Amino acid sequence: MLEPLSIPFDSLNIASIIPMLISFCGASVVLVAGVFAKAHKNFTALLCVLFLIANLLYLLQIPFHQEGFFALVQLDGYALIAQTIVLLGTLGFTLLTLTKSSFSEYRYPEFHALLLYIAAGLQFMVSTTHLMMMIIGLECAALATYTLIAMHNRENAIEAAIKYFTQGALACALFCFGAAFLYFGTGELDLLRISERIAHSQILSDIIVLVGILLIFAALAFKIALVPFHAWSPDMYEGASAMMAGFVSIVPKIGAFVVTMRFFAVFLDAYGELQIALYTMAVLSMTLANLLALVQTDAKRMLAYSSIAQAGFGISAILIHTPESVNALFIYWVVFFVTNLGAFGMLYLAQPLRNPTDGKSDFAFERFASLASTSPLTAVLIAIFMLSLSGVPPFALFWGKITLISAALQADFVVLAFIMAANSAIAAFYYLRLIVYCFFVPRSAYTLDGTCHNPSIPLKIVLIANAIIATCAILWLQQLLDFVQYYTTLF
Repeated sequence: MLEPLSIPFDSLNIASIIPMLISFCGASVVLVAGVFAKAHKNFTALLCVLFLIANLLYLLQIPFHQEGFFALVQLDGYALIAQTIVLLGTLGFTLLTLTKSSFSEYRYPEFHALLLYIAAGLQFMVSTTHLMMMIIGLECAALATYTLIAMHNRENAIEAAIKYFTQGALACALFCFGAAFLYFGTGELDLLRISERIAHSQILSDIIVLVGILLIFAALAFKIALVPFHAWSPDMYEGASAMMAGFVSIVPKIGAFVVTMRFFAVFLDAYGELQIALYTMAVLSMTLANLLALVQTDAKRMLAYSSIAQAGFGISAILIHTPESVNALFIYWVVFFVTNLGAFGMLYLAQPLRNPTDGKSDFAFERFASLASTSPLTAVLIAIFMLSLSGVPPFALFWGKITLISAALQADFVVLAFIMAANSAIAAFYYLRLIVYCFFVPRSAYTLDGTCHNPSIPLKIVLIANAIIATCAILWLQQLLDFVQYYTTLF
């Protein structure tokens, strides 16, 4: 007769999943509260903000390097930094929904509940080295994201959600097949144990393991939107609301980057051929995306290709594979978040509430012509965020790019550093193009009337604060570097 299974409750270490439970419970509370607070459309948004702040406060004081649930949950330095970025990103974009004239999707409590479910899924995703836990967290976040994109009140929102869902389903299938190959080749699904098997040559076949690695890498490349797995990205950005497009460009991608970093920390040294694949994908993502952005006539599609190029910079940090490059990746993504939150926030501020009937998209460049003459502050804020994305000093993203290029030079990736610098110069052309429209191109029949369609005090505070933070980045960069270095040493 089999002995009954006895698992001491203390051994599960429930404390390791409290940040995720806060997000899950917060989502449930928001749904229930929405039933009783229909009169105040911003109530659920405020509730969502409170849960995110509570989660952040708990996360910043939690004891580090914990394990829980039979080592399925790993609260190391990478997990704590990534969870912080996920929660800050979700908080920042949630504040954009506190508007007087909300789009239809923001009036429903389900919208903010789904944002919290996304945060919870990504928190699980970055806090594990087990492949099955990674895919569970990834899909929990992805399924909620598909729904939020489809909720937008535009004709092409459903199309955008379907395209995102299709690539997500394909990425999920590739990840699962890759995990199956790795399990077949090594007998393990935990990356730490797989690393031990490879180090002791206890694998069935290098070919089987390599196939599994390539399948999972392809899945992650879909999620990060690296070239040539990027085709879904511009159409999805165009169909989603400006707030959701900005959210997808930042928050889910940091989760995918951390998983990719953990993944290649195990395999990059053992299989040198992977460095060539990473190098090629990084260069293609930066260069091709920037060249395609040059010919765009829509500001949101331009920012979509910009985000692909920025992902190329991020994957370069993983390719360099040094402690300095890891620090540079987190710093780069934080300053990119600050800048992109402002850029997409400005698009959201100016987005018409209804579909335009003049044949032009919501964010065609012509709509921003001579914006400085009708709304000078709006034009100045757009200029600040575009200059920051261009990497112009002293704005935020300049310091992120300098940190990353410096890490490349220290690791003798001289050619890669030159390619990153050259792509920064190329990107400046299309960012400056929007500034030229705002300040120097005469008005036309398609030009915005200068009215901000979605103004609110929280939205204005977030955008102006973002502009100040992006402009004065040099004042807080050292503190950010110290914070990142403190936690990355705990990995």
